[in-house]
Amino acid sequence: MRRFAPLLVLTLAALLGGCGDGSGTATAPAPGVAPAPDAPLPRYTSLTELGAATAAQQKTDRTAKIAISGGLNGALQSGISGDGALRYDEVGPSMQITQRISTGNQPPLELGLVVLPDAAFVRPPANAAGALPPGKTWLKVEPNSADPVSAQFGQLIQAIRDNADPTKSFAQFGDAVTIVESVEEPLDGARAMRYKLRVDLAKAAERQTDPAIKQSLQQSAQSGLATLDYTLWLDAANRTMRVLVDQPLPGDQGTFTLDARYRDWGQPVQIDPPPADQVATR
Repeated sequence: MRRFAPLLVLTLAALLGGCGDGSGTATAPAPGVAPAPDAPLPRYTSLTELGAATAAQQKTDRTAKIAISGGLNGALQSGISGDGALRYDEVGPSMQITQRISTGNQPPLELGLVVLPDAAFVRPPANAAGALPPGKTWLKVEPNSADPVSAQFGQLIQAIRDNADPTKSFAQFGDAVTIVESVEEPLDGARAMRYKLRVDLAKAAERQTDPAIKQSLQQSAQSGLATLDYTLWLDAANRTMRVLVDQPLPGDQGTFTLDARYRDWGQPVQIDPPPADQVATR
């Protein structure tokens, strides 16, 4: 899975930012205004339009809850599940999520992550030997730290910050991302527009400015993974309902899946830093 870490970074762009960069001149529809019951749902033909529409609505709603599931299905079996909350503020995005990760027949490991505009914290699994000093359950992730835990999660946290703003999501990949299909399709009994997006990994690597992500994308492309496909569902008011990645991996390694379901857009969420006396720093 480490070899395919860029899949997680690209997936975050979809999970946290909807899609599209929203930086063009397209005019987004008024947020929160759904079409009449019998009218066709909005259908966008470019990432600029799609990004502008989701950005307008996310700036109005500002909050959501999210549930994720997925994993790797192949010779090696692993599973991921989690629950969390998102908040978009003027000062920056915030995210809280608890993930459960299982491998083979081993008991699942639980991992916590809190990302705030000015700080980030990770709660390693309880049995992670040496990860934290006695009496501490959280680690503050310091930028550019030589600490192995901070280094491991630094790229992931930066991806969250870079992509949670819907006006920036996928902007870093430019024309490496295209809309290949759009169709109205009900989801959970509600009207929805389904979009299929495709990322050209070689092009994405060319347009990426972060050296670590660029190298990971290049390695994935060289391994035989040419493209990454997403499926995105938006409701009648352009709220993200679901994002699905179902990606076969090269070399008969199996299929990587990540399914995110959104709910409670606009409802209050509480995202706070961990208690100070439980936080270690390095």
